[in-house]
Amino acid sequence: MSKKKRLNRKGFTLIELIVVIAILGILAAIAVPRLMGFRQTAQTAANRESANVIEKAAELYFASNDGKIAHDVEGLTKGAPLTGITEKDNWLKLLIGAGMIDAETSFDWIDTISIGPDGDATVTLVADKTDE
Repeated sequence: MSKKKRLNRKGFTLIELIVVIAILGILAAIAVPRLMGFRQTAQTAANRESANVIEKAAELYFASNDGKIAHDVEGLTKGAPLTGITEKDNWLKLLIGAGMIDAETSFDWIDTISIGPDGDATVTLVADKTDE
């Protein structure tokens, strides 16, 4: 009778469970680092696209205001040439003040923002600088 009871039991043995857990652990060890790499790649791509938007906003501001600062911003003189702005924070204040970019966004991934006399803007990312 006891032999018959043992054969009718349903479920997994301890060895089977350990093997399944070991396989899942191996799969996780392979998958997690790959997924983390995708996350970093996606963040870098998002930062590059945001930099393109900031470049276009700076170029639009330049074109709309004849290359001059059109409104008062702390640390900047109204009417001064935009090509004279060399600090990233001043550019960000200017574009936020003009309502062209969001003030709530963190821009710590930007290294520099500049605009040439022809109105072409350039945004350099912190990651770009370390890659050189």
